[in-house]
Order: sequence, then C-alpha cells, then structure tokens
Amino acid sequence: MSAGEEILFHHWLLDRMKTVGISQTELINALKSRGFTVGHASCSRWVHGRAYPPRKVFGAVLDSLAVHGKARNRAARLYSGIKP
Repeated sequence: MSAGEEILFHHWLLDRMKTVGISQTELINALKSRGFTVGHASCSRWVHGRAYPPRKVFGAVLDSLAVHGKARNRAARLYSGIKP
C-alpha cells in the first residue's frame, strides 16, 4: 500500500489473517467455536470488501485473530469507517 492510500477494513482483515496464518475456513471455524454461525459466502464478502461482519460478530472476529490493545482500537476505527 502506498503512503497516501486509504486503508480499508477489508485490507486490514486480509493482512491480519495473513499475519496470524489463518484461512477463511479457519476463521469460520473459530467463530463457530465461539457460538457464531458464519457461512463461507459471508466471510468471503468481508475479505473482499463487499460487506462488514455484523456488529455482534465483530468482537469474535478480533478474538479469533488475536487482536488486542491498540490494534483492537485501530480495527474498531476501520470497521466504523473512521480513519486511524
């Protein structure tokens, strides 16, 4: 990403998934283990920027990706459309 390019939530999500080494299927399974039913099509829409995870699932997505502290605040700001 170039210095002036806007960072969108789905860019952050893809980067975080790559950083922790988790696939879409593994993310879906992690969410299922936390009590959320998410389909492959829904997760794909999040990853490709066509939709956001529902608010009730967002925290579980962050937990599944081991996002804590300042990184969690940054993700929440991206999710809500606020530039970090």
